Parts: sequence; C-alpha cells; structure tokens
Amino acid sequence: MKRSVAMNSALRLVSLSIIATVGAARATTVVMPAAGSATAGSATAGSAAARLASVAPAAQARAEVDTLIREAAQAEKADGCEAAYVKYKQAGEKVSPLLDKSRAAEIQGIVTNKLDKLEACYRGCQPNDHQKELLVTAKGAAESEPRRAAQITRKLLVGRSVDRCTFWSDARTFLRTLPNVADEMDQDRVDPCELSADLTKAIEGAHDAVKKERTEVGELNYDRSKLPLKMNDLAELYRNMDATRMLLLELREGLIDCESQHKPLAHDAQTLRESVTLAQDMMTSTYQSQIAAVTRRIRAAESRLAEKDDLLTAQIGEQERLKKSLDGLSSINEELYNDLFALSQAESVSFSVTVEGRKVDQPIEEVRALVASEKRVLETLTAKYPEYFKDGVNIEGLKRKKLVLEKLAQMMKRYGSKGDSRLGYSRALAEMNSTVEMMDKAIGSKGEVKPTTAAAELNGGASHESNGAMPWFLGGGATLAVAGLTFLRMRSAR
Repeated sequence: MKRSVAMNSALRLVSLSIIATVGAARATTVVMPAAGSATAGSATAGSAAARLASVAPAAQARAEVDTLIREAAQAEKADGCEAAYVKYKQAGEKVSPLLDKSRAAEIQGIVTNKLDKLEACYRGCQPNDHQKELLVTAKGAAESEPRRAAQITRKLLVGRSVDRCTFWSDARTFLRTLPNVADEMDQDRVDPCELSADLTKAIEGAHDAVKKERTEVGELNYDRSKLPLKMNDLAELYRNMDATRMLLLELREGLIDCESQHKPLAHDAQTLRESVTLAQDMMTSTYQSQIAAVTRRIRAAESRLAEKDDLLTAQIGEQERLKKSLDGLSSINEELYNDLFALSQAESVSFSVTVEGRKVDQPIEEVRALVASEKRVLETLTAKYPEYFKDGVNIEGLKRKKLVLEKLAQMMKRYGSKGDSRLGYSRALAEMNSTVEMMDKAIGSKGEVKPTTAAAELNGGASHESNGAMPWFLGGGATLAVAGLTFLRMRSAR
C-alpha cells in the first residue's frame, strides 16, 4: 500500500513538472517585443527557432521516460518485479537527454531507488545456464516425448515465482500446451493417489488376475506327470500372465508417485514374476523330458535298424554264397546232363545215315518199320552190340543192357522235364526208346537162335557167361562213372 502511494505521488510530480515545462516554453514563444530594429527582430526570431529545435527532442524523450515509468509502476503494482526492474532501468538510460536538469535529477533518483528495491527480486528470477538447457530440452521433446517434457518442466517450476518472473512464466505457459496438463492444472488434480473409477477397477482386476494365475500354476505343478497332456492349458495360462504383466507395468508407471498404490502393485508384480518363472520351469522340464523320450526311442530304433542291417548283410552274404553254390551246382548239373546226353547217344542205336559226307537222321516211319522187322532188329543190334551176339544171343547181357538204357532214359526224362530245348534231345530219347524196344524184341525171340554144335554149345555157354558178365559190368560201370564224375565235380566246386 505504501509502495503504491509513493508511486502515485511520483507520477503526480512528474506530470506537474512536464506541464510546467510545456507552459514555460509556450510563454517564451508567445511573448515578443512590440517594436525594434530589423536586426533585433531577426536575432530574436533565430534564437526562438533554435530554442524550439532543442525543445522538441527533449519533449519526446520526456514522453518516452514517462511511458516507461508508467509501465514500470503498473508492472510493479501487478507484482511483476522482473518486468518493472527492466522498465525502470530503460527509463534511467533515457533521462540524460532531458533539458530540465532538476527534473532529470529527480527522475534519476526515483529510478535508482526503484532499481535498488527490485534488484533482489530481479536476480532471483534469472535462471542459470543448466535450467535454460533443461527448458530447451523439454521443448525439443514435446512432440515425441510429451510425458518427459512435462516431467522436466514440472520439476523446473517447483518453488519458482511464475507470476513475478518472465522466464518461469514462459515455462508455465509451455507446460500448459502439453497433452492433459492444462486440465490437470485447471482442475487442481495434484494428488497422485486420486483414482478414477476405471483406474480402480483396473487395479482390482489386475490383483485378482495375479491371484487366479498363481493358483492355476500351482495346480498344474502339483502333478507334473500329467503335464504333457496339459501343455496347451499351460501355454494359454502363460499368455494370460504376460498380458497381466503388461497391465501391471502400465499401472505402476502411472502410479509411481503414489506409494499406497505402487507398493501393492509392485508386490503383485513380484508374485506374477514367480508364477511366470515356475511356468517356464514346467515348460522347460516337460519339453526336456519329451525330447529325452524321443531321443531314447530314436536310439532304440537306430539300434534295431543296425541289428536288422547286420542281419540283412549276413543274409545277403549267405545268399551270395548260396548263389555261388547254386551256380556251381548248376554248372555241374549242366555237365552231368551233357555227360548223360553223350552217354545215351553212345549206348543207344543211332538211326542215321551218311549222305555225301553229311549225317542225315532217318525218319520216324523208317525207324518204326525197322523195329517191326525182327530180322533187321537182330542185324542192327548185332552191329551195335556184337558182344551179345557172338555165339547166339546173350539174354542176360541184353537184359542188363536194357536196364541200363531204361535208367538212362529215366534220367534223361528227369533232366528234360523242365522243357529243355537242347538240339537233338528228342531224337536221342526216341533212339533210346527204340533201342529198348528192339532189345525187348530180341529177348522175346531168343528161343529161335540156337548154337549149331555141342562144342559151340559149350563155347556158347562159356561165352554166354563171359559175355553176360562183361556187358553188365560195362553198363553198370558207365553209370558209376557218371556218378563218380559228378561227385568229383561237386567237391571241386566246394
């Protein structure tokens, strides 16, 4: 109140001095001599013009000083000490051009008094370099990081006089431009623990979710033997816990300044962290056990495959050995068949003639006609087997020879039962059969062939015995020779 009264009195003094100065100037300009010489008149006119030229800038300077002092007084009245200090300082710098030295001294005294009075307040409003940098940083982060900018500005404004200081007033104006800050400032929402209904519901929901998920994790962990069948449930529970974790993170960030809410949320976060760790351990152990079981099955399968591979290798080796043996037996069989074929041709009558150096087989009709004729049968047999017809017909020898030929025929038929297409096989078999038929006919007509003399009879009897033994020996020997040759070949093949 005293300050405003002093200011008003100073303003009145300044106004009165300005009015007095302007009135004196006007009186000086109007009062002039009524008569005089031309020279005196011109001198008076020149001095008046110079006086007017010097009065005009002084009047303008006085007006600017008056304006600055008036604005400074208004700013001081509004408790804007920093603005008032700046205005008074500017007014003091403009006092020197004034013509009225007494008035200038008076104004200079007023300005000096005001500057001394407002200097402490002015200095208190000035920020340091670090505070200026922080405000620049906040303004730079206003677009991308509004929450960071608001946090920096709020902390800068703590304990600052935003009404008296220009810098801090600008900082508050910038703070109000950030999202949601103006509403909070206008509604005086300064209590960090003041919760809305939706926020309270979200906190309660997060707390209930943590308790429920902890219970479910404990139930799944109670009997881990059944866990492989419940892996889908465990995975779904893990996803739910992750969503709850993100909700708790957001709630804790928003209520970090409210200890009464932040501490329970931190406890819920710790409980949830333990549940997540337990779920991860269950998943890991279950997957490891499943992988171990699969590994054991794979190794068992590999072992079985290795055994089967060894067995197959052994079987293949045995098959190769048997194949070689069979190939050897087949070659022996082939050689035996060749020997039988050659023996059958050698032991049977050959029904073929030589025409111009070429061997030509007789037709079957001629062979049948030959077999039907007893005379030609005896002639053919005598020519083929003379040992049996030296002195009559050796019946026993023919019988044994016939038996040999029949066995050869059976063996040939056995070898030929697989459809052998060897050239001459059918002919050789037919000749052997025809030879057997001729022997039957010769044996049947044995009573008609008799020796001519008693000596011949005796000789015939002896020769009969000797001839009968020899052909039998020859026929049996041939068979034994074939069998022995086959046996020797088989041994050599082994």
